[in-house]
Amino acid sequence: LHNCTSIPINFMHMEFDLLLFSPIEAIAALLTLAFTIYFFLPTKKSPKPPLPPEIAGGWPVIGHLFYFDNDGDDRPLARKLSDLADEYGPVFTFRLGLPRVLVISSYDAVKDCYSKNDAVFANRPACLYGEYLGYNNAVLFLANYGPYWRNIRKLVIQEVLSNTRLEKLKQIKLCKIRNNIKNLPSRIQTTEEKSVRNLTYWLEELTFGLIVQMIAGKNYESGGDVGGEMERFKEAFRKFLVLSMEFVLWDAFPIPLFKWIDFQGHVKLMKKTFKDIDSIFQRWLDEHVKTRETSLMEVNGGGNERDFIDVMLSKMSNEHLHKGYSRDTVIKATVFQTQFLFI
Repeated sequence: LHNCTSIPINFMHMEFDLLLFSPIEAIAALLTLAFTIYFFLPTKKSPKPPLPPEIAGGWPVIGHLFYFDNDGDDRPLARKLSDLADEYGPVFTFRLGLPRVLVISSYDAVKDCYSKNDAVFANRPACLYGEYLGYNNAVLFLANYGPYWRNIRKLVIQEVLSNTRLEKLKQIKLCKIRNNIKNLPSRIQTTEEKSVRNLTYWLEELTFGLIVQMIAGKNYESGGDVGGEMERFKEAFRKFLVLSMEFVLWDAFPIPLFKWIDFQGHVKLMKKTFKDIDSIFQRWLDEHVKTRETSLMEVNGGGNERDFIDVMLSKMSNEHLHKGYSRDTVIKATVFQTQFLFI
């Protein structure tokens, strides 16, 4: 009788133990159920428009990443894309991980994309260097199409690329080039510095000097290079160019894990490079704000602006936010964008 009564008690304990799933088992069961519903239950799918041809050789998930690996293939990227256009036509696609890339190489296709559908193609895909180096996509060439993009583009066109501004910049360029060429013989005789012995370095120094003078009104050749600021700016700019061309795992596989865990170390380098660039831009901006507060320069416009930062300060108020960005952030991001226009 004792054995008969103990059987159902043990059986009840066994049933209770089976109902105690571990968290991992519960998650696995939910994922299995979700995949089963998604893949096996019939759903009504809307017809998709026909896509341009995709190049052959794509792998699941990773796409065509191996095709663009330079291992054993020294062709430049432009030559590879040109050869693919000869094979697949002027419009084709490939996959860099999960994102799909569209390549166009004919006048009609370019006109269709950038004239008839320019608003559609104005948006930019999310990328890590835009978040960590581009002031959280406040830089014009990284911002998505919208009021912010239109306002900053209008400002750059009117104040940087207008005929009046270009004529002023032309005079600055000519004066800078003449002075550098005029001082070159004396520098050769009195010093053996690297910038004189290496013509490439001398041209680089001249180019960066022009950019900084047009943007911030600073002339490093006349004793304005405080604490080696010019060299730090050039080094930070070089690092940005290198990082912007690096393959970042998150850009190909936009999974939060690859942003939180920096497998390649790129996020750490981006943050450090941004800190170096931003500190220089912030110093230029603070100097201009202080100068405008202590001088008779008109804050709300007029013809007294000396450089691009002065123009930006005269067009923006300190209280107004642009798409959630502060005035200082917008100015520094636009300065960052403008230096590419001056190269």
